[in-house]
Amino acid sequence: MTGPGDFFSVGAAKIEITPPLEVPYLSFAPRHQAFAAVHDPLFARAIIVSDGRRRGAIISAEAIGFINSVLGKDRNFTAEVRAEVERRTGIPGDAVMLAAVHVHSSPDSIDIRPLRESPAAVGWLEGLIGKLGSAAEMAQRCAFKATLRTGQAEFPGYAKNRRGEDCLDDLVTALLFESADKTRRILIVNYACHPVIVQAQDRISADYVGVLTSRLEKEVPGLEACLFLQGACGDINPWINDTRDFADVDRMGTAFADKVAGILAVLDGPGRAPEPVLFECNSQFLDLPSRPLPILEEAKSLATGDNRIWLGDELAERLREGGSSYPAELQLMRLGNAVLAGISGEPFCRMGKAIREMARPLTGIPVGYANGYVGYIVPPDSWARGGYEVDPGPWSKVAPESHSLILEALGGLFARI
Repeated sequence: MTGPGDFFSVGAAKIEITPPLEVPYLSFAPRHQAFAAVHDPLFARAIIVSDGRRRGAIISAEAIGFINSVLGKDRNFTAEVRAEVERRTGIPGDAVMLAAVHVHSSPDSIDIRPLRESPAAVGWLEGLIGKLGSAAEMAQRCAFKATLRTGQAEFPGYAKNRRGEDCLDDLVTALLFESADKTRRILIVNYACHPVIVQAQDRISADYVGVLTSRLEKEVPGLEACLFLQGACGDINPWINDTRDFADVDRMGTAFADKVAGILAVLDGPGRAPEPVLFECNSQFLDLPSRPLPILEEAKSLATGDNRIWLGDELAERLREGGSSYPAELQLMRLGNAVLAGISGEPFCRMGKAIREMARPLTGIPVGYANGYVGYIVPPDSWARGGYEVDPGPWSKVAPESHSLILEALGGLFARI
């Protein structure tokens, strides 16, 4: 199957999005604290792609995520970014994917506590909309003709299922756009693991993702941007946990970059046919039911000691949201024979593996934290085991049946693409 031409038109750009130190990050107690310094800057990267008939944009931000009400209940952050991209590039908003890599050493833009209560945060977020649109505009200006090749490899030993369950996805997927003379390249990398090695500390950092992308952009000849898309990592953490040691960040990021470099070496070898020149995008919106909400005093009575105070505070925040349904977007974006599956929440590993299976014979690529945030999406049997992810707090918004509702809707979208 081929598109109307022999090449994709593709461009990429990178823009710094490091917040002022006054913008609060997500800590433990108190939940919002101010940064003290910047260890490494945060960036957003945008890719514009066309098959000659249709165009789309993929934006990956080094952020924890973006709840759509982050600037207020009457606003929609993803919609505003899409409108800005459309204004600057002409690309329809429904063909724009806004994804976050879920780094925790960044502002609390998923509203575990309302970020808009910080004046500095409001200014940063308002400016961020323009910056993300600007990145897309710059990417469009530097577009070039390219082929696309896709490669995969296992990256074992660096991630674990933090709940002790048997699901783990070590697969790394790399999509390489490359000019005919190989002097210009753009790379998309997908993998599932929480970037939390240095979480809950007062220095801004992109964690292992920052090391991965910066090393590849420096070391791969002609690489104009490396865009990382987080996978279904809701229950997946680094094997070493949150040591808060930047040496561990460098160790994992470097090993990850080496693994991707190995994939690129294979793609550069003989016999690797390019992907068909084909771009397509489809979306569906769902109203996901709210999780059951306990009574505040009942929840407090089940906790003890300091945890009683903490749980009461978290539940109080969740109760303020209420029990209404949550709008969620599912978005499929096809690039050749690879399909990005964007989910506006924190999917567990099991959903990622299900997406890979339902995509066959195409290459399914689960993308979490895309186009909004509705909290953890937990399979019913994992929900029954309990744990932090299903404790009643602002991170636990939707009911366990949301897992099957999403997979059913994704199956319908895959049937159309």
